[in-house]
Amino acid sequence: MVATHVDTPLSSLFEAMKREHCQVLLVQEYESARFDLCVLFGRLREVRVFGTFQGGVPNHMLLRPLRLSMWFCSGLLIPSTSEAERVMKAYRFPRSKLSLVYSPVDRDIFYASSKEEARRSLRIPMSTKIVMYHGAISLEYKGLDVLLEAWNRLSLTLPNEDMRLIVIGTGDDSSRFSHLISTKKLKGIHWVKHWVQDRELIRRYLCSADVYVFPSRGDACPNAVIEAMACQLPIIASEVNGIPDLLQKGASSCGSLVPPADPCAVAEAMELLLADRSLARELGQRACIRARENFSIEAVGQQLSHVFLGSQQLK
Repeated sequence: MVATHVDTPLSSLFEAMKREHCQVLLVQEYESARFDLCVLFGRLREVRVFGTFQGGVPNHMLLRPLRLSMWFCSGLLIPSTSEAERVMKAYRFPRSKLSLVYSPVDRDIFYASSKEEARRSLRIPMSTKIVMYHGAISLEYKGLDVLLEAWNRLSLTLPNEDMRLIVIGTGDDSSRFSHLISTKKLKGIHWVKHWVQDRELIRRYLCSADVYVFPSRGDACPNAVIEAMACQLPIIASEVNGIPDLLQKGASSCGSLVPPADPCAVAEAMELLLADRSLARELGQRACIRARENFSIEAVGQQLSHVFLGSQQLK
C-alpha cells in the first residue's frame, strides 16, 4: 500500500520539470495513487496535471484514499466513450474537462502495400489464408486463450483449408501459451517468439495477412489494432473499452466487434472474413481511411494541442 504512494520521486520530477520550463504533466492511468499525488503536487507547484486511461481498474479506497483529487486535475484524456461516461457518473466529473483522444499511428512506418510483395519476402504462398495478432503474450488480459480456442474451432470447421495464424510477441505467459498450443495440438500457428524491434518487418507481416484478430478483455485503445488498420486489414476485436470507438459500428464499420471471452464468435467472424474476400477488402479499406483521418500523428497532435494549449469539450 505504501509503495504505491512513494514509488514516484515527485520532488525530483517536479524539479526537473521546473528546470525544463514544463508547465503540463500527463500521467498514465488516472486510476492510480501516483496520479492523485501528482495532482496535489501540481497544484502546489502551479503545474497543470492531466490523466490518461490505458485500461486501469479503479483501486479500493484503502489503496487510494486521495482519489477525489481527480476533481482538481486539469483534465482527463480518455480514448473510450464508455469509459468517459463511467468517469462522469462515478466521480461526477465535469464533461468540460474530458477529452476523447486516441493513440496515434506513424503512417510513415505503418502503411498498406502489396500483399504479393509482402508474402514473397516472407516466403508465404498467396493461396494461404492468414490471420494475425501481434503484441504481448498475456493469456487472460489479451484474450489469447480465446484466440487459440477460436483457431481450434476454425481448424475443425475448415480442415482442408491452407490457413496460418501468425503471432508476433512474447511476455510473461509465453510458457503457458506454448503449453496450450501443444496440449490442443494446434496446427498452422507461426509464432515469432520475441519482441520484434524491426517495425518494417512487423508491417510486412501485417500486409501479408487477410484478417487481424485482437480478442482482448481489457485494452483501452490498443496501438496494435490501429497499426493493423493503417495496413488496411479488417479487424476482429472484443467490444471492450475504446475498441468500439476505433472500429465504429454500422455502415462505416472497419470490422467485427465480438463479445469478450467468446471463442465461438471469434471463430465465426474469422470464417466469414476469410471466405468473403470482397467484404474483407472493403472493411480493410475503411480501416485504412479511418486510421489516416483520425489516428495519424497529425490528427492526434492537433487534438493534444487543443487540450494542452486551449480547451476541447467532449462532444
